[in-house]
Amino acid sequence: MKLSLTQRKMKKIKYFVFQHGRLLERKLFQNFFEDGSIDACLDVLRTYQNADGGFGNGLEPDLLCPDSTPIAMETAFYYLDMLDRSDEDIINKSITWLQNNLNSDGTLPYPPESLKQYPHQPWWSNPDRFRILSIVSYLKKWNINAAELYANVHKYFELCILPHPLQFYDYPYYMYLKYFPHTEIREIQWKQVNVVLPELFEREPKHYPLIGRHWYLSMDNFSKKEQELQVQLWIEGLQDDGGLEIVYQDLFWWRPIWTMDGLMVMKKFNLVNI
Repeated sequence: MKLSLTQRKMKKIKYFVFQHGRLLERKLFQNFFEDGSIDACLDVLRTYQNADGGFGNGLEPDLLCPDSTPIAMETAFYYLDMLDRSDEDIINKSITWLQNNLNSDGTLPYPPESLKQYPHQPWWSNPDRFRILSIVSYLKKWNINAAELYANVHKYFELCILPHPLQFYDYPYYMYLKYFPHTEIREIQWKQVNVVLPELFEREPKHYPLIGRHWYLSMDNFSKKEQELQVQLWIEGLQDDGGLEIVYQDLFWWRPIWTMDGLMVMKKFNLVNI
């Protein structure tokens, strides 16, 4: 039997999202659960896209540098995927940025020179080489024709060593293996990743891995019963204020974002009655 979110819970969630979320989260809530529109969500998303075609400006809220970054583009693509709208204008500008910034080794430059001039969490001072994998995976999922870009990123992936053990934030490797053709070695890696996913999810319950932005693309790897267990964990994580309890409670700005993430995933995959 499909799990449900009561009207009382949804009312609390809405209040929490509107009180603590950004305009983006509010428009997303209205689109998925009220009389809002996808176009309104895209209008907000465009405000994070720079003239160079990349994304920045705090779309990844732990990185408030206005300059374009790979993680901001991945985040923008995640929202497009949730909305089922690979907007041509946004995508074309994004591909221009990718083509203009891709290194010869198939990676994107990071961090930007202006990083330290703006608030950011310390981990974003580190390199972010593998982000290109998730970015091109979204493009491939949407059947975007970018053969030269894919070929250049392929060179990078061929030199990658699959992380062992797989960690929660290693999802770009999974995405790349899922959406790009398999060689014999890739097929082995694909099977290895899928074998360890249940264990990874069990280790990270408060990340709500399947009911969030990071691993939702692995949904079809799990049975209905396993999906329902993940949904139940998410529902149990709702607090009295309507927001989700997360592992980063001190980074309070993530609570409305992760709350909205879970709602969108559950709606998109028809996992709960709302």
